[in-house]
Amino acid sequence: DSGSSSIIDGSGLFDIFTIVNFSTISWTAVAKSIPTIVSLTAFSLIHVPINIPAFAISSNVEPDMNVELVAHGWSNFAAGLFGGLQNYMA
Repeated sequence: DSGSSSIIDGSGLFDIFTIVNFSTISWTAVAKSIPTIVSLTAFSLIHVPINIPAFAISSNVEPDMNVELVAHGWSNFAAGLFGGLQNYMA
């Protein structure tokens, strides 16, 4: 046994909650970042309905916006679950 942990055995998946000391977080800085978080969320919500039709026109493909939005949601969910960045276009 090498002593390493992995996501497979589950021992390393939530280690971040034992490493981070929440008393050292600047909650004032978190509160000041809320407008930025809200604006990034708003941008993330509007860019797909704008960009998918534009991409479809340039590629001569008829988009199904429901499918595109569901794929976008799942890919962002997976990115958040595994510590990745949100996607721009699914």
